[in-house]
Amino acid sequence: MTDQQAPPPGQQEEEEDDLELILQVAPSMGAVDARAWDSVAVAAAGGAASLNPFVSHSFLLALEESGSAQPRTGWAPQHLLVRLRQR
Repeated sequence: MTDQQAPPPGQQEEEEDDLELILQVAPSMGAVDARAWDSVAVAAAGGAASLNPFVSHSFLLALEESGSAQPRTGWAPQHLLVRLRQR
């Protein structure tokens, strides 16, 4: 099915009912898979050429590891991860 075709009546609802959202809070970027994080960031930017480097895994991890993003500096790193799971 292409993006331009509408699903048959009732099919979209059935497919959505089979999905479950999983929400997880990661206490640091070190607990987040770098490849997965960056693939979402690139997709959200519309491609690697448009990626904002300040949302990359390596930048955020460097902020935490350098001590720049710590509770004592007013930051509390807590990264929300949302995953889809098929039921």
